[in-house]
Amino acid sequence: MKSLLPCTGVLSAAIVFWFVWIAGSSIALADAPKEVGELHSVQFKSTMTQPGPSAQTVTFENIIDSSGRSRMTLRLGNVVDSISISDPRTGRSLTLHPKDKRAELMELDNLPADREVPTLLAEYANIHDKDGTPVGEKVIGGRKTKGFKVTTSTGDQTIWADMETRLPVEIDSPSSTDTDFQWNPPLDESMFSLTPPADYELITRHMDASPEKEEDFLNALKNLADINGGVYPDSFDREALTKALLKSLSALSEKEGFDPDSPQRKQLLERHMQAGLVIHRGFKFASDPKNGKDWHYAGMNVPAGKAGVPIFWYHPKDSANYHVIDADLKVHDVAPADLPQIPSQAVVNPMKKPAATTSP
Repeated sequence: MKSLLPCTGVLSAAIVFWFVWIAGSSIALADAPKEVGELHSVQFKSTMTQPGPSAQTVTFENIIDSSGRSRMTLRLGNVVDSISISDPRTGRSLTLHPKDKRAELMELDNLPADREVPTLLAEYANIHDKDGTPVGEKVIGGRKTKGFKVTTSTGDQTIWADMETRLPVEIDSPSSTDTDFQWNPPLDESMFSLTPPADYELITRHMDASPEKEEDFLNALKNLADINGGVYPDSFDREALTKALLKSLSALSEKEGFDPDSPQRKQLLERHMQAGLVIHRGFKFASDPKNGKDWHYAGMNVPAGKAGVPIFWYHPKDSANYHVIDADLKVHDVAPADLPQIPSQAVVNPMKKPAATTSP
């Protein structure tokens, strides 16, 4: 399902993790080496094994340069499933699907002129000797390394760093392992080309990159319910989106039979992709403290469009009252003392699973 989930820049999960690790955590790798300031590229491999009786190895081959450009090759076993190339400076990304010679170009519209362009190698220079917990030493590929455990928004990670260069050699997490790090490998400029091969079918999509508004949040709720068969899902987060997508695809397979190349399935996947872009903006709105706080979701299994049934409320910044959203997406201004007294989930960040606790 990874190809169905929205992601600005079409970065792989491995690259997203890499950015979160660098930008969001201080890691004890001792003093940053002189070589850090001279880095211009890195190449590494992320490996995951999907659980279950038909376990399959998924590999992401990643390349990142100092400008922030990235290239990710996704392999299922030994077969290349897709190649994703991103340039955050221009807000454009290209995903190639060699099997059916299809190319998807994503262009971000309304990019803020003063935005910060993520440059992962530059972020590495901000690592300080603060928050990592030493876990010992070991030899990896003939290199002596020191290990440090860190906690990020994606969970616990263990970074094994070369004792001489202080650069990572291996990064272990519960879901994946990053290995085969090569620092400053020679790169061919054509590897980052955003022009698809001439014989590929090109699909171009646009995503609004302007600051999110409450309207985006309401549109996200609507699209989640639409994908989920007309009822609001169990939670407001990435996991709920994944479940809704699977539910929709399963319903189509039961009705039409499973044919990955059927026009109906391709049309459904395209609708899901467009809806996913809308939902992503809603997730971002609810993740940004400048938009509000104390977010609560109560829409579990509520039919979309049902009037007078609250499914969400939050406290907008600089407001004395809360905004309460009903299942028909009507918004009410409500005093704190008059908030709905129904079970709800506290939503900390929709890109993660919501808190397990409920409030009456």
